[in-house]
Amino acid sequence: MADKPQWLIREDASVPVLVALALRQSLGIRAPEDLPSLRDLPVRAPDAAEVTPELEKQWRDYWDMTVEPRAHPSGVPLELVDGFDTLVALPATGAEQLAEAIAPHAASAMHYARVAHDRYVSSIHSSIANRSGGGTIGGESYRAYASAIAEFER
Repeated sequence: MADKPQWLIREDASVPVLVALALRQSLGIRAPEDLPSLRDLPVRAPDAAEVTPELEKQWRDYWDMTVEPRAHPSGVPLELVDGFDTLVALPATGAEQLAEAIAPHAASAMHYARVAHDRYVSSIHSSIANRSGGGTIGGESYRAYASAIAEFER
């Protein structure tokens, strides 16, 4: 597994984004090609149904709306998908194939996303605590320093 590219969370990936990535992997969708597999999440089973171009398109539209909702608004009202709390909303029309395909993966995608996000938040808190020794609060001095450098470079 070490020879395969893996998705490593380095930014504050939101739970909805992690859910979308988990669903992409569970469904076996390969687009966009530059997103490698998530760590600690099994890939699609070999006997799973084939990904159709329409399913891939519907997932890509969902991905765009999830990552950049203002740049990619839905042309129709959105509906929440059962099993995903308020984290997955798909267009009321035009995403039926995706809604049906993701339903069986709700519990595993939600669990993965929450665990991955919590792990990331914990690592950030410990990183800030380690970096903020000497009386700084939550890495404030580090941000001020980085901001001063950026201002100087401008």
